[in-house]
Amino acid sequence: MNDAGSSDIDDRSRMFVGLTRENLAAVTASFVRTSATPDGVASLLGEARRLLVGASHAYDNFATAPLKALQAADLALKLRVGLPSNDKRTLGKVLEYERQSCPVLSSVRREWYTEFALHFRNKLSHPDQSIAFSPGMSVPMVESVHEAVAELYPDS
Repeated sequence: MNDAGSSDIDDRSRMFVGLTRENLAAVTASFVRTSATPDGVASLLGEARRLLVGASHAYDNFATAPLKALQAADLALKLRVGLPSNDKRTLGKVLEYERQSCPVLSSVRREWYTEFALHFRNKLSHPDQSIAFSPGMSVPMVESVHEAVAELYPDS
């Protein structure tokens, strides 16, 4: 493994004025949440929010937080179509199952899952090199997952 030029100290977060734990916590506090969200999904979303807040000190969290959020989106859909949480189908197969057997997604949300969630979940889960996201990329990604989950599990 060649780690020439790498460092154990990551100062990239300092490049963004106002990127503080408090500011990121305020942003994540505004993300939509519902009490109907299954516990496992809510736990993954909570971890994604904590990773975003922690990105004020560990820049790599800007890539890790969306991955965790997209894992929550995957699990949310799996549970919504009646599959068990330990079902080993990939997100692509879950989407195929949803379309054919248990349609629960609007056309817009299905497109979001197919074009956005599936693409980035695969990209982040199977990288061929280190991936860096800016705050402006990461925050909207995590927020959009919160919105998708809230649509699947609205409060009554």
